[in-house]
Amino acid sequence: MTSNFNAAQSKQTADGFFSALFDFSFSQYITLKFARVIYLISAVLIGLFWVFGLLMTLAAFANGFGSGLLALIGFLIVGTAAALFWLIGARVTLEFMVSAIKTAQNTSEIADAQRR
Repeated sequence: MTSNFNAAQSKQTADGFFSALFDFSFSQYITLKFARVIYLISAVLIGLFWVFGLLMTLAAFANGFGSGLLALIGFLIVGTAAALFWLIGARVTLEFMVSAIKTAQNTSEIADAQRR
């Protein structure tokens, strides 16, 4: 019985997604449903770029131990700070979008309630 409910709920979510995707009046929002996924993808991509930068920094050891060590220390400080700033920027941007959408939803609910 639970599986039937979950299947019906996932079908309703899928229908809701596609109906919201092709809602040209923009009365439904899909950003709220996918903010978590967008943030996860952003975090993974930032992490992959950080790892790629670390690997490129480790390649600097081919030029000598001193320059490799200097590049590694520099990357661990600057590269990590840059990755954290990008992650913070992604989070703040998504929070701004979500709060703007929630404000729009609440405003339209208040306007609908006043019309009644």
